Amino acid sequence: MTVATPRRHVAAATLLAVAFLAPLAAAIGLPRAVKGDGFLSVPVHESRRETAGLQKRDVIEAILANQEYFYTMDIEIGTPGQLVTVLLDTGSSDLWVNPNCSSIVSASEKAQCISFGQYDPSASTTPALGPIGHKSIRFGDPSNPNTISKIEIDYYADDLALVGGHNKTKDDLPQTPHAIVANQTFGVVVGGAGQSQGILGLAPDLNAGFDGEQADQPYSLLLDSLVDQGLIGKRAFSLDLRHADAAEGAIVYGGLDRSKFIGTLEPVPLVDGIRGEPRLAIKMDAVTAVLPDAPSPKNRHVLEDTSRNVMLDSGTTLSRLHTNAANAVFKGLGATAQHDGYWLAPCNMRDLPVANASVDFDIANKTLRVPMSDFILDLTPYYAKEDPPTDDEELCYVGLVVTADQQVLGDSILRAGYFVFDWDDRLVHVAQASNCGADLVAIKKGDDLAKLTGRCEADWARADGDGTATAGEGGGDDDDGQGARTTSTSDPHQNNSSFGTETEAAPQATASEDSGSSAASLLSQLRTTASWASPLHLSFILAFTAAFTIAS
Repeated sequence: MTVATPRRHVAAATLLAVAFLAPLAAAIGLPRAVKGDGFLSVPVHESRRETAGLQKRDVIEAILANQEYFYTMDIEIGTPGQLVTVLLDTGSSDLWVNPNCSSIVSASEKAQCISFGQYDPSASTTPALGPIGHKSIRFGDPSNPNTISKIEIDYYADDLALVGGHNKTKDDLPQTPHAIVANQTFGVVVGGAGQSQGILGLAPDLNAGFDGEQADQPYSLLLDSLVDQGLIGKRAFSLDLRHADAAEGAIVYGGLDRSKFIGTLEPVPLVDGIRGEPRLAIKMDAVTAVLPDAPSPKNRHVLEDTSRNVMLDSGTTLSRLHTNAANAVFKGLGATAQHDGYWLAPCNMRDLPVANASVDFDIANKTLRVPMSDFILDLTPYYAKEDPPTDDEELCYVGLVVTADQQVLGDSILRAGYFVFDWDDRLVHVAQASNCGADLVAIKKGDDLAKLTGRCEADWARADGDGTATAGEGGGDDDDGQGARTTSTSDPHQNNSSFGTETEAAPQATASEDSGSSAASLLSQLRTTASWASPLHLSFILAFTAAFTIAS
């Protein structure tokens, strides 16, 4: 998420702030968190927006407004622990809870908001400290005023517990807390609307940066506190969101999992956002739409120097690129523009195996291959039962929109990669995601992660159709002596932004008109077997309920 960050005024008494995230609870047993020497691994779960009872127009609007799915974890705050579900967000820095559920119009969505839990400071016997400060936060894309939302928070401090998984049925008790973080500072919403779940930010403070040396950051953020309280050895974490059809991934604080990626980890320098503010952003070189009958060079778009800055944002579902890069992808896919900025693609494209169909992103010396099943969103199942789609209304949307501001690689792209964010060395290490077991490694200061090789092997001919990698074990050597500490476990975990300024008109629907292109040829073939969406005239709201914070 993107957040606008005015200076916060928080008392010096808020010493250590450690935000611990545990998995989203479900009605079934969940994998447990794994704690090792210097790392903490916590399951991350995909949560889908509740759309029951919505009419056709409302369903599509809600989903495309970045609310279809997002990645969440549970935390317990206070004593006794009060369970709260928060969105995992690499686009903002603060932890805050208690969104204003009463501002949500949809009854089913309001119920889901309430189900995520609320924290009551007066119910904690720790006791809670606060309110000890106030802050206003804005989320959204500054180039589109319709996306902007705002909340007001008061700061509190209380103990937080990391738990390995919950079962929210009323007869179940929470698991024993896996780690307790003392005196965590976090926000409690006291005003505003437009957000339906709390957020746990993993990005640096927009004012204080990675080191928090200025008075703008009077309390420790997540990674600082984890290190300060001796729970991890380095300010680093790895993120595995998994593919669209997988129920969960994991975040490993202070470590990584070698059985969740293929090949080597490519070190990429972190750069500031487009306004010079600290972000988890990198430089991207090119994007390519790869199709069976379209040679990659033909559809490859090399980014201009002024358009290479992209933020990695797990808090945003749809990705956002500047016009030229986005249009190159739309053209390569033979996508059809809708009048409100979204693009349709044939649903059958989601079934194409990643062996010969993907959207590729060149980052340093690594090419991240995103399967069509991740990049193209099938929204057909989200119609209300009383308002089903007609035979010609199969709705599949490209997981990409145009921005005139900060570019963002959101969940539609991040799920295909394995990312290790290193605050201390200002790097993010990138690899192709996979899943071939569990091999957890703690990261120590001085470790050269580029020497680590993933345990999984690529099998691009898998054609599973489920968006997950078929991988074999033994893809790398042991790398003994390079310094990392490894813990193998028989209990592995299994398997939503803000930016910058001038507005820009939506791209014209010309990309799919090149009848001579091989992409259009494939599109024509797919149209003979797939139901195609009829023209939709919906008043989409390009609102980012889970967006990065906006820089002031």
